[in-house]
Amino acid sequence: MKQSTHFSRNEEITHQGGKVVMFKKTVLFVFAMLFFVNAAFAAVNINKADKAALEALPGIGSSKAAAIIEYRTKNGNFKTKEGLLEVKGIGPKILESIQKDIEL
Repeated sequence: MKQSTHFSRNEEITHQGGKVVMFKKTVLFVFAMLFFVNAAFAAVNINKADKAALEALPGIGSSKAAAIIEYRTKNGNFKTKEGLLEVKGIGPKILESIQKDIEL
């Protein structure tokens, strides 16, 4: 009598050397990387950003981020990017270095 071996669908996938599972992991990895790359290039809205988002800008550390938030709280939203020059510790060089990374 001939014995037949029956695999369930999941066992077949695993039995195929994990090729399908590996493909799914690769696809997930690619989508995750695209998400993070997109997030890395997103401009920081200086009127809505929290401290962590502001600190991600070049030349903006903890104290400058706090100063931006404090200024924004006291004076309202920035009308222009150049309005950042009114914040203590933000000068023309810093504004120039973050100009492309910020939005209103």
